[in-house]
Amino acid sequence: MNALAAGLIRTDFSAAGAAGGRQSCVAARTPLKRLGEPEDVVGAALFLDSSASAYVNGAVITVDGGLNAGGPLG
Repeated sequence: MNALAAGLIRTDFSAAGAAGGRQSCVAARTPLKRLGEPEDVVGAALFLDSSASAYVNGAVITVDGGLNAGGPLG
């Protein structure tokens, strides 16, 4: 089994939720300097759904613009 770990993705839900007020803070701390878009997650999902990932098992693919690599938001 594999998983996708998406960062803060710009959706109606994230804009209206608790993250709504923190979106600019998260974007500023992300190496790509922006929030994710739903389309940003599509490539990783298609990879996991394809035969190209046939030998991938137990992986967590992080799609967060590099935020996880930069350390905690603190």
